[in-house]
Amino acid sequence: MHRFAISAIVAGAVTLGLIATAPSGLGAQEGTPSSLATPDAGGLCVNGEGENWSSVDVQPPGQYDASVRPATTVASTGYRVLYLVVITLPPDQCMPYSALGNQKDGAIVLMVQQGSIEYQWEPLASGLQESSSPPVVRGDATGLASAPPGGEAGEVLAGTPQTLNAGDWITQNQDVKFSYRNVGSDSAVILKAVWAVDRAGGCGGGCK
Repeated sequence: MHRFAISAIVAGAVTLGLIATAPSGLGAQEGTPSSLATPDAGGLCVNGEGENWSSVDVQPPGQYDASVRPATTVASTGYRVLYLVVITLPPDQCMPYSALGNQKDGAIVLMVQQGSIEYQWEPLASGLQESSSPPVVRGDATGLASAPPGGEAGEVLAGTPQTLNAGDWITQNQDVKFSYRNVGSDSAVILKAVWAVDRAGGCGGGCK
């Protein structure tokens, strides 16, 4: 429990740092959509592993889905809310683009606490917002990951799968499509901190 509390605090702190770099007009999409081929709504979930996640709210509907601890609100401005979620994903299970928990108008931090996952993102059909930093950044306890060819330190390119192990994290400074799957032999535990528009229902009805 103590380990979870520390990790959750760290995830929250990273999110607060991310907020300062997020674009100001999170509601309006700007820019040009990626020229990459757009995957279907399953993303990395190619064999239907995430099909039961499309309607997930705070708790998943089926016993074979990954278990999700209900969201805990940390702060709210009335327009945006900051909250934490812990997701336990069994081996070979996947969270698709279409999952409601992956559709957030705001900033997201994903931190792997246990196990290994594969992660991938794509821009929305409306494109990317203008930002002074890459829309998706990766790092670990030692800092940002190495820069991709022609990119910035920590930058994660669209459509490029990333394997994340315990201690690795991903930040998204705007709404993008993303999916992730457990590629390890044990359950993966993912801490998720979100700073997003507070949509109808609040944390009890759909913050995840």
